[in-house]
Amino acid sequence: MNRYTKTILIVSGLLSAGALLPWALNQHLTLRQYNIQTKKLRRPVRLILLADLHSCCYGPQQQALLQMIYDRHPDAVLFAGDIIDDLKDPRPAIQLLRAAAKRYPCFAVTGNHEYYGGRAQQRKQLIRQCGVVLLEGDSQMLQICNDPLSICGVDDPNGGADAFRSQLQSAAPVDPSIYTILLTHRPEYIHDYLPLGFDLITAGHTHGGQWRLPGLQRGLMTPSQGLFPKYTGGRYDFGNQTMLISRGLQNDCVVPRLFNPPEVVCIDLVPEKL
Repeated sequence: MNRYTKTILIVSGLLSAGALLPWALNQHLTLRQYNIQTKKLRRPVRLILLADLHSCCYGPQQQALLQMIYDRHPDAVLFAGDIIDDLKDPRPAIQLLRAAAKRYPCFAVTGNHEYYGGRAQQRKQLIRQCGVVLLEGDSQMLQICNDPLSICGVDDPNGGADAFRSQLQSAAPVDPSIYTILLTHRPEYIHDYLPLGFDLITAGHTHGGQWRLPGLQRGLMTPSQGLFPKYTGGRYDFGNQTMLISRGLQNDCVVPRLFNPPEVVCIDLVPEKL
């Protein structure tokens, strides 16, 4: 291979990389849709799942993010932790929580960042003051078109491993005929969740593995699962149980997201035809 050919190949490679870069570093908000069939509901139910905002902004007063939620007309909104960041101004997170709670039933659990800095109780109080129901090992029953729906939640394990496991037992479904959702921050505890019988488990924390490559189902790494983790984002089915992991909303990471834009998750629970 002569020098001219090598130069052409190098230039071509650099141009290709440059063309891919905007796609790879795309930080525009995306919508991800999941449909889950169930025999426990007679009418469709729509949920929005948000995780790992880390007090980031999506336009003035969070309007870009809120409009995406409003356009979906959900029955409820679920916040899977790390909505408030321990090192940043909480006001963008409060704007989102308050605006969503004015329109929809909203439920939240803590993530690890709500615990950092020893100010978990203050951050929990902020969430409650926004009109959002904070779940701490308890459950709330929703009636949607006369169908009962149970939403359970647990604090992040950073609040204490014993407290986490105690809350998990307290939140366990008591009526198997009612569709029951577990709202949690960490997906890596899936094998603690499954035996308790939740129909749907929702989580965040992973940021989608931060870096993803097109065509591969796993991200590069997560804080709790290490390199090439098993659970980073998307849908995971375990028989009649499903786990959905949000890739999160943080758009100002020190290590930028790669092929992994921030996302809003829309979940449609659809009655299964008998």
